[in-house]
Amino acid sequence: NILWLLYLFLMFGPILTITILVHEYGHAITTKLLGGQVDGIVLWPLGGFALCGPTDSGPCGDLKVAVAGPLAHIPQMIIWVGVYASVMAGDLTGFLKEDTW
Repeated sequence: NILWLLYLFLMFGPILTITILVHEYGHAITTKLLGGQVDGIVLWPLGGFALCGPTDSGPCGDLKVAVAGPLAHIPQMIIWVGVYASVMAGDLTGFLKEDTW
């Protein structure tokens, strides 16, 4: 089925890459805001990692950097739910059905 192939391409191609980049940018931007140095972001088959040095805020700042990546998924989730809602003409019942969990 061509739609299934398109779905697989989008999920494991650009959408996954964007998701990984946003996650790593969460770490990198937070490091810069806390006075640390970012040498780059590396993407590889198992995901990605931000090349970040220590921050000027000590261990608390490093914890903030560690948490910033996963927190970057919250606005991403809102965007993807909005995309889903627009494609499904506003029907979000697929998110509410118990049998889909």
